[in-house]
Amino acid sequence: MHQVLQKAADTVRTYKGKEVFIVSHIDADGIAAASILSKALEREGIDHEVSCIKLDHLSEVKSADLVIFSDLGSGQLSQLSHLQNTFKIILDHHPPILYDLPRLIHVNPYFHGYDGSSEICGAGVSYLLAVTLNPENKDLSPVAIVGSCGDMQDFGKLTGLNRRILKEGVSRNLIEFRDDLLLYGRYTRPLFKSLQYFSDPYIPGITGDENACKNLLEKLHLEKDDQWITLSQLSFQQKRVLASELVRRSLRHAPPDLGKYIPQMIIGESYSLCKEEETSPLRDCSEYATCLNACGRRERFEVGIEVAKGNRGLYYEMLLTLLQEHRASIAKALESMRDKRVRKLQQLQIMDASGISDNIVGTVAQMLLGQNGINPYLPLMVYTPSDKNPRVYKVSVRCSRLLLYRNIHLGKAIRKAASLSEGEGGGHAPACGAYIPEDKLNYFTEQFASLVSSQVQS
Repeated sequence: MHQVLQKAADTVRTYKGKEVFIVSHIDADGIAAASILSKALEREGIDHEVSCIKLDHLSEVKSADLVIFSDLGSGQLSQLSHLQNTFKIILDHHPPILYDLPRLIHVNPYFHGYDGSSEICGAGVSYLLAVTLNPENKDLSPVAIVGSCGDMQDFGKLTGLNRRILKEGVSRNLIEFRDDLLLYGRYTRPLFKSLQYFSDPYIPGITGDENACKNLLEKLHLEKDDQWITLSQLSFQQKRVLASELVRRSLRHAPPDLGKYIPQMIIGESYSLCKEEETSPLRDCSEYATCLNACGRRERFEVGIEVAKGNRGLYYEMLLTLLQEHRASIAKALESMRDKRVRKLQQLQIMDASGISDNIVGTVAQMLLGQNGINPYLPLMVYTPSDKNPRVYKVSVRCSRLLLYRNIHLGKAIRKAASLSEGEGGGHAPACGAYIPEDKLNYFTEQFASLVSSQVQS
């Protein structure tokens, strides 16, 4: 992998003084990747423009002397055929497709024996290029780890190339990690809220029930002077008591073959950024990723990029506002889905999410698992008309990461089903998406359900 990274770095340097674009995905990993590249190019004195887009906008990317694609491109090579005369560098971690494209340097971990679903993210690949350009760019390692957490690669603990990047950040006192309860909002949320939104694994009687979470904490005497506390304020022994209770409750509901994996879904490594204030949502890498994702979903990706590059002040205040707006839009979307019917086709659960923006439909799908009678241990597919073209549907699929122990890979299934349906799709094992023509949606659903069921049953 070093050789292709060196070739890409040497190529980038030759475009100083020319027109250079960075085009990245609009999610947390994509924004993290774009910020790393932008900072690295600034340090090289290379002027550039940055944009973060949805996958269905790739065919609209304008030509330039050099376009660097990050966290996208490998699975959408055919959408870049209009850039024949533009030199292109793709820095992606998604499974690549076979497609001949001229004037291209294609950097992807799959070509070198690494699993892009778990061992490195888009921001990680961009970080490797940045470090190849200049080893001093290792100070950007925290943003790469934020990208990994945003891409849900912190499954138990970071592995592969992610681990190498983590160690580089730790050695510079930029990142710290420790075993902890894997609850979101470690420093910033009341503990009962962290419990309420903990859904993978599903905790019967706790997930989604605020009052039950409060009652549990009172029962376990996990409050302080009648004030709700955060996870970070618990002692080791208190965390141990809470973890034991969560494992016990989750085991009641989990399929027998998956029960042995429950503890490592509840207790694992957490990652914090040493230079961020303890009460900031940027302290914990998973929360930081949510902040970047909020900027993208609210169509203000540039705010996330500037914050990730270290430019705070007004940008940080804007980020906090965007985060509030993002959470409000998700809450509204979840409420609108409360009474919608869940249809089951073989081993796939299906919901019509029409009326919800395709910007957040994937997040909504993830949060619906275990709610409103939805089985948390079967994949859930939701679909909504694309914001760009209402005659094309955006499909998002999510499942519990526990299902990875059954060797389920939703990304492979959706890519095949989409290709059979005149659409385009792909993604990772527990999370994937597709764009499907309206008149092919039913056919796609049948094909996808069949492929998913084959994986579940095998």
